[in-house]
Amino acid sequence: MEDIIKSFHIDWKLMMAQLINFTIVAWVLWRWALKPLTKVMTKRAEEISKGLQDAKTAAEGLEQLKITKQEMIKEAKHEAAAIHKQAELTAEKYRQDTVAKVKAEAEKAVAEVKQKFISEKDEMFKEVKQQAASLVIQATAKVLGKVAAPKLDKELIEQAVKEVVNKSKSKNI
Repeated sequence: MEDIIKSFHIDWKLMMAQLINFTIVAWVLWRWALKPLTKVMTKRAEEISKGLQDAKTAAEGLEQLKITKQEMIKEAKHEAAAIHKQAELTAEKYRQDTVAKVKAEAEKAVAEVKQKFISEKDEMFKEVKQQAASLVIQATAKVLGKVAAPKLDKELIEQAVKEVVNKSKSKNI
C-alpha cells in the first residue's frame, strides 16, 4: 500500500488539512447558504401551494357564484313573470270593474230616460184626454145645440177616452 501511496504522491498531512478545510467550508456553506436557501425554498413552496389552493378555492367560489347567479336570474324571471301576470290580472279586473261601472251608469241613464219618457207620455195622454173631453163637449154642444148636464157629460166623455186609450195601449204592447 505504501507503494501505491508513493506512486500517487499522497501526503497524509496535506490530506488531513484538506479534509479539515473541506469540513469547515461544508459547514459554513450549510450554515449560511444551504440552511437559508432551504428556508426560502420551503417558504416559496408553501406560498406556491397556498396560491394553488387559493386559486382552487377561488375557482370553486366562482363556479358557485355562477350557479347562484343563474339561480337568481331564474328566480328573477319567475318573479317578473308573476308580477307581469298579476299586473295583467289587476288590469283585467280594473277593466271589468270600469266596464261594469260604465254599464251600470248607462243602464241607470237609460232607466231614467225611460222613466222620464213614460212620465211625459202619461202627462201627454192626460192633456190629450182633457183636450179631447173639452173638444167632445164643445162638439156635442154645437151638434145638439145645448149642453147636457156638465157632470154627466164629463163622466161619459172620460169613460170613452179611457176606452180609447186602453185600446191604443193594448195595440202598442
